[in-house]
Amino acid sequence: MKLIDKIRNGERTAGTFLNLGSAVAAECAAIAGFDYVIIDLEHSQFGFPEAADMIKTAALRGMPVLVRVPEISRAWILKLLDAGAGGIVVPGLKTKEEAERLVQLSKYPGLGSRGFCPTRVCDFGYGDAFRDGILSYAAKTNRDTMMIPQCETVECLESIEEIVSMEGIDGIFIGPFDLSLALGIPAEFSRKEFTDAIEHIKDVCIKHGKPVFIFAPDQSTAAKRMEEGYTSVTISADLNILIDSFRAVTAALKK
Repeated sequence: MKLIDKIRNGERTAGTFLNLGSAVAAECAAIAGFDYVIIDLEHSQFGFPEAADMIKTAALRGMPVLVRVPEISRAWILKLLDAGAGGIVVPGLKTKEEAERLVQLSKYPGLGSRGFCPTRVCDFGYGDAFRDGILSYAAKTNRDTMMIPQCETVECLESIEEIVSMEGIDGIFIGPFDLSLALGIPAEFSRKEFTDAIEHIKDVCIKHGKPVFIFAPDQSTAAKRMEEGYTSVTISADLNILIDSFRAVTAALKK
């Protein structure tokens, strides 16, 4: 099931970031029962070939994949969507104009100007994607492919109503650490300025019927965010979960 379908069904979802660049890590996340993963091309050292392998592996396991891109560019967005990514997460977005550019590059005509080619996302043109015609396929793809800016700048926070209300923007991902830095209160997540900011983002998303994602560094924070009504929580990352698991093992052995 696509991530957007789970959200439309009212499910609360949980995912994790993938920073290792490993298709096996993507497979392990699917086996573990995550609802989705976000391949992180912003902070990781790997590139498109590794991301494409991870997308394919996750798809074979039936797990939705989003990709966080390093920048809003036709090259990154088109190649990743053609490879089968179910959506794009955009870090550091500031303006409505940047959001408009994202929609233009990622959505087919009707909403944007995405170029078409029969790639693996539609079985290279040999599946049933075109049974009802290319226009129907384009419209369905526009509905089901998620474009999710991250709200982690003061500029985005100030323009959040305009950005969220835009057709083709399919949700918001709150980056707590960078947002707290931008607000001048680094990692002070209990400060009223911060809690008011993320509550405002959530309320705007709910008002416009769009999902709001938020990062959580650990399980207890994730559970708290779920209780607070966030649509989805992205918990930690594969490398952090691996290190924490290794630490738990070594700590138990060295008591």
